[in-house]
Amino acid sequence: MFFTDAGAWAYIIDLLESGPEFKAVELEKPPDTIGYEIVLKLAPNLPELYIKIQVFKEKIWGRSFHNSTR
Repeated sequence: MFFTDAGAWAYIIDLLESGPEFKAVELEKPPDTIGYEIVLKLAPNLPELYIKIQVFKEKIWGRSFHNSTR
């Protein structure tokens, strides 16, 4: 499944508003900051999707949005 930039952000917003919870993680860069990540299975025949975001200056910043490599 492919996402456009706008589609990826719409999906993230949907998850934040009504989906499963993101897990808080400590970021390496910048140090001493918190990010939020989630790994989702979109369909049985697709790899898992990894998403990581960061809240910074009252905005949500996208850090990662790709197939999970874990």
